[in-house]
Amino acid sequence: MQFRAVKLYRTVFARSSFVGATLSACNLNEADLSFTDFSSGSLLNSRLGGANLTAANLTSTVLHGVRGLTSQQLVSARTGNRTVLPSGAAGPYLRGSGAERPKVK
Repeated sequence: MQFRAVKLYRTVFARSSFVGATLSACNLNEADLSFTDFSSGSLLNSRLGGANLTAANLTSTVLHGVRGLTSQQLVSARTGNRTVLPSGAAGPYLRGSGAERPKVK
């Protein structure tokens, strides 16, 4: 499943499965993504400001360039060694690392 630049603002996807899906440059601001499985997928360059990521599975998910994430959002989700964080760094996410922000070029 692939989506590009789709507006999913405030959408409820709680407990959904997006395993292996690509959602690039999508607007997921304020979406309910709690308990959603994004493993082995990509959210490249998407926006997740204010999204509920409680227990979201982001293990082996590409988050490179994702904007609007806070430390609290990433701490509440599950990340792993194969997660690519918004900064481009490899996971898992560590509080205070700054990896929730994309690198400015």
